[in-house]
Amino acid sequence: MKKTVNNELEEFNSSVELTNVRKLYKDNFDVINVFIKKYGFGLALVDISNLDLNNKQIINENESFLKKINRKIYFNKIKFEDIK
Repeated sequence: MKKTVNNELEEFNSSVELTNVRKLYKDNFDVINVFIKKYGFGLALVDISNLDLNNKQIINENESFLKKINRKIYFNKIKFEDIK
């Protein structure tokens, strides 16, 4: 079964493990959006993790899922106000 945008967003917003990463995305949404548009969904994660080195490991551990989130941001299916 394919996950929808809402399911992935809901998972992102409700994940205890991703609380600090979610805050990083919320606090730096415009910068992260530029990284995604400039470097792509995956490569942007390197620059995103460098914004706060405390989150580097958790970003690396959740790379596949965060690429999906980045893709949704790139295509404007996830917006700033959607991240809780």
